[in-house]
Amino acid sequence: EDMLSFGGMDNANDEELRPFAWSILMATYSKNFLAMAGSDKAASWVDHICLNNRRMGLSALLQQTSTKSPFDYCDAITSKSKTIIQF
Repeated sequence: EDMLSFGGMDNANDEELRPFAWSILMATYSKNFLAMAGSDKAASWVDHICLNNRRMGLSALLQQTSTKSPFDYCDAITSKSKTIIQF
């Protein structure tokens, strides 16, 4: 299933964003930085992403800042060999 699929309401408190939020966090920051921040802090960032964003808005950001479709990242995120940053 696509992490930013539009199967349902696009409300601000969307728990379906949680896997996408974690993947973005892990693709953006180094393992050392996340380890220094701690799991509680990282979880609070994920909560913040989920509470303050909408799937449609995040999809639009990816569309505006990338030559790839946001849905192209879904396979890459689930792949063990690459992260979004490597594209």
